[in-house]
Amino acid sequence: LCTQKAFVVTGSADRMLRVWNFMKRRAEFTHTFDEEILSLALHPSGLRLLVGFRTGLRMYNMLAEGIHPCTEFPVKPCNQVRFSTGGHMFAAVVAHRVLIFNSYDFTCVAQLSGHTVMIRSISWSSNDQYLTTADLNGVAYTWQIANQERIDTDDVRKGVSYSTVAVSYTHLRAHETPEHLVCRLLLEKKKTTNT
Repeated sequence: LCTQKAFVVTGSADRMLRVWNFMKRRAEFTHTFDEEILSLALHPSGLRLLVGFRTGLRMYNMLAEGIHPCTEFPVKPCNQVRFSTGGHMFAAVVAHRVLIFNSYDFTCVAQLSGHTVMIRSISWSSNDQYLTTADLNGVAYTWQIANQERIDTDDVRKGVSYSTVAVSYTHLRAHETPEHLVCRLLLEKKKTTNT
């Protein structure tokens, strides 16, 4: 979903990418790839697109008539990818690690490691300072991007396999599985001072 244009991007099992205009309720264009699409992310401006494959992660420029290759990243396989809220960074998942890239000069600015199994979902905070990750073992972490450190304690829910993670303005994280929905409110510890 694009925040500045009425675009939604979908990828299907038939290797077909579709760019939809949800205001006009139609597909703007389609593109067929030679390999299976594992992940997709649309830049908030609607001008760039990330497509994850088993062989790597590719960035495309979105033009009126279709997509045009821009650059490729050595992220194999790229199971999850997501642009930051402002679009100046993006996170790409490689199994149990997250790589953070600058969207303009394409450099890797951070590497987040701590999960022991495949990361299933990632979500940026609204101010792009934090990234929340959830894995298949029921472990969710929140990371501070600038320091490349986890800022919360382990959130482990045995027997839960997260399918999605979301971060809102109130720091509410929701992790959903087909069986149930688990919500947790993150409360920041505030130091009290004597006045």
